[in-house]
Amino acid sequence: MRKKSPPKSIDPDSSIFLLFHKIEQKINSILNSILEKYNITPRQYLLLQAIDYLAGTTQIEIQNKTNIDRTTVSHLVRKLLDKELIKMEINYTD
Repeated sequence: MRKKSPPKSIDPDSSIFLLFHKIEQKINSILNSILEKYNITPRQYLLLQAIDYLAGTTQIEIQNKTNIDRTTVSHLVRKLLDKELIKMEINYTD
């Protein structure tokens, strides 16, 4: 059986992946500059939006809506609580 050759490499400057990476970097830079005056990160802002939209929600619902893993959601919630941007009520089913 003949071994397959790896695909030919292309110049990174013409790679769609590099283009996406550069776009992501630019978007993150813009978002960070907008949100830094509020002392929050883009992910914290995303959580604030989800919490506002899903008023009275649980961390599990936020996790499902934002597609952010449970550990990260918990960490972000703690940060927002420390900044007094949200209040939390204990839900024993969450």
